Amino acid sequence: MLEFRHWELILVLLNLWLGTSASTHWVVTENGKIQPQLDSPFHMRRPYDLLSLLEQEKRAMEIERLYHEMVQRKVAIDEEWAGLESATELENRLYTSDPDCLQAGKPLSDI
Repeated sequence: MLEFRHWELILVLLNLWLGTSASTHWVVTENGKIQPQLDSPFHMRRPYDLLSLLEQEKRAMEIERLYHEMVQRKVAIDEEWAGLESATELENRLYTSDPDCLQAGKPLSDI
């Protein structure tokens, strides 16, 4: 009887150990369930590292700054891209107005 209890305890502990997921940042979902959030800037790869813990706010602020910088760059690229002509429009305009293209009489790709 005592031997069976030991095996039962070992199996329960093994089941708990296999079903446990280690995480350092947890969030409450809309359903009220608590789940680990691995893509968080506060998720720590080495939770035992005190310096890493103390600097996580700096890292979060740096991530936020980089995100805003990337958004500004994307807006600038989109504005420039909107102002450019498409390649076919540019090609047609050059063939009809450029003196060298008019003198050749046909596109360079046909020569």
